[in-house]
Amino acid sequence: MADPKTEIKVDLPNQKVTLVATGESESFVINTYKKDNMLNGFDDIDYLKNIESEITTFAKTRPF
Repeated sequence: MADPKTEIKVDLPNQKVTLVATGESESFVINTYKKDNMLNGFDDIDYLKNIESEITTFAKTRPF
């Protein structure tokens, strides 16, 4: 039976989840874009605002 009080530690930068009581851990895969956004506290709009200058530069180099 699962214990709802089980504590886990999520180490997002190293992509690892650990059971606190036993130290048993497991790696997990996450999309780099989503990982970076979560580490920076960004949603999709925040991400775009963060790279606004890159978007502007790119748009200036493209023909209409």
